[in-house]
Amino acid sequence: MAFRRCSKFLVRLTAIAAMATLWGCALASKELTTDSAAADIAQAEEKAAPAEAPKQPDPEVLPPPANAAPDLAGVTLADLEQLAIEQHPKLISALEAVRAADGRAWQAGRPPNPNIGTSSGQWAGSQSQYNTFISQDFLPGGKLKLDAAAGRVEADQMRLAHVRATFDVLTSVRRHFYATLAAQRRIELLRELRRVTAKSAEIGRALLKAGEGARPDVLILEVEAKKVDIAYQNAMTSLAATRRQLATAVGNPDLAIGLVVGDLEAPFPELDQLSVQTDVTENNAELAKADAEVRRTSLLVERAIVEPKPKINVMGGYQYQVEPLHNQAVFQFMMSVPLWDQNRGGINAARANHLRAHADFEQTRLTLTDQATDALNRYRLASEQVRSYETELLPRTKESLELTQQLYEKGQADFLDVLAIQRTLQEVNINYIDALESRAAAAADLGGMLQLGQFP
Repeated sequence: MAFRRCSKFLVRLTAIAAMATLWGCALASKELTTDSAAADIAQAEEKAAPAEAPKQPDPEVLPPPANAAPDLAGVTLADLEQLAIEQHPKLISALEAVRAADGRAWQAGRPPNPNIGTSSGQWAGSQSQYNTFISQDFLPGGKLKLDAAAGRVEADQMRLAHVRATFDVLTSVRRHFYATLAAQRRIELLRELRRVTAKSAEIGRALLKAGEGARPDVLILEVEAKKVDIAYQNAMTSLAATRRQLATAVGNPDLAIGLVVGDLEAPFPELDQLSVQTDVTENNAELAKADAEVRRTSLLVERAIVEPKPKINVMGGYQYQVEPLHNQAVFQFMMSVPLWDQNRGGINAARANHLRAHADFEQTRLTLTDQATDALNRYRLASEQVRSYETELLPRTKESLELTQQLYEKGQADFLDVLAIQRTLQEVNINYIDALESRAAAAADLGGMLQLGQFP
């Protein structure tokens, strides 16, 4: 009997020590960083284990990248943004489109080349005639100027498209970066939660063996441990996929991204609905491109109107006759007559395109306003959730854990109550990370529409 009482006392003492250690680790879970997580977990394992137990193995590291390319570890958001700007094919294509449009704009203003020729009006021995001439086409009505002006507006549109493509790429990189950062934080917390649930099941089995526990309680603890283990494995798989998506967003799917470094809890500014909508509709390159299309189609209407104006051809030359000897000048003037084709169909089409460009401009404004409203709404909701977790849920859960721990040490609370609150704290932390990720994603969308080079 004395041996049995001693055994129960040792089991209970071990449980108290383990709970105290796990509680301390749970309270610090929010402040875990990627660099120190492994050392903290290893230290907690040593404290929680009985003196005669073998040393626990080191916890798993984050999953390796999916390919064997050199590991890009410790990378920041600024590093990835720079890589994307330098190598993303979408930006390379947009830049070449700008160069092509510049070339077309320059070429559109060039006048037609002159024609030089020679002929023989009469080839008959001594009475032969030979001449040489030069001719030039002239396009009246300012056709070349209008063509060049429309080309320059098109080149401006391509520059605006390059700006928009740049921020589309940056938005994608920012979203996937924060998704990867959140995935890393989830693994840290799930690793700690997995250790807590495994230790809970182990202590539950020990209490059952000592006659102080019930088998249904042990089964529940073992089921919880298995559920957490599955969630941990899924999180590892998700992190590997998120890294590949981040590499693709950068523009190089073969890029081996390891650990990303950033602050998921970095403060984001408070945004006003009216100011956001005003900034988006006034400064967004997509709307500026639509406005440029209105100007370009207006020039094309003018160009269509002057198209029927006659094209003039002027030719001058010299003619030589053998006998009798004559030196003669040759002159010719030709022009087209807009009798049958006055380009009425082309004018109507140009005017229709101009009206369509006006409608597209208004539609673009509406679309941007709707997108900005949606992103701002998601941003505010996620920010409110983050504040709720930081000011209410996390502090209250930690306080509840602290009070329950004190009651347990006094013998006024059950062992399972402490474990349940510990698991609740870890789950609240995981939900907190989800809210942080949602806030960062909405902020990335807003940053892209506002065309913010510095983010957050």
